Amino acid sequence: YGAESKELVALFTVYEAHLTFDQFRTKISQVLVLPPYQRKGIASRVYEQIYNEYRLNTPHCFQVMTEDAADDFQKVQDITHSKIILNALKEQSQADSKLSFKAMPDAIDKQSQIKDAQLSKAQILHLAKLLKLPSRVILQINDLLVYSRLTGSNEAVKAEYRLTIKR
Repeated sequence: YGAESKELVALFTVYEAHLTFDQFRTKISQVLVLPPYQRKGIASRVYEQIYNEYRLNTPHCFQVMTEDAADDFQKVQDITHSKIILNALKEQSQADSKLSFKAMPDAIDKQSQIKDAQLSKAQILHLAKLLKLPSRVILQINDLLVYSRLTGSNEAVKAEYRLTIKR
């Protein structure tokens, strides 16, 4: 709702799918930003607000997810999740944890750095619970983050990593 124009700008449908009477999964099922307001960051700001509300202020919510996101909204989610996961990795690498997280390096040019940047199953499950995101999202975003940091100088490392993702 535009404060100045008093016009509808965007519509998000959010519902709570209850697992038990006091635990639920938050599902975002519809996202619509009207054409004059598209490409202005509205969807990402609203999505981030919804996500933060349920993650930080709603203890009975154990997971926030989106149902079958359209391609454009999937990009919005990927960017938002990337920021969230990068921050979490940084915080977890500084925390005293049995899972020994490492911060994501800015550039990856060696095979050994790829192994360091990949998350173990226990780390993925820990982040999924901490961030209230499905574990498949954590894994997918971690793969995107690692791939985005592969430097162009080493094509063999890129090729090896592409094969690793396919497995």
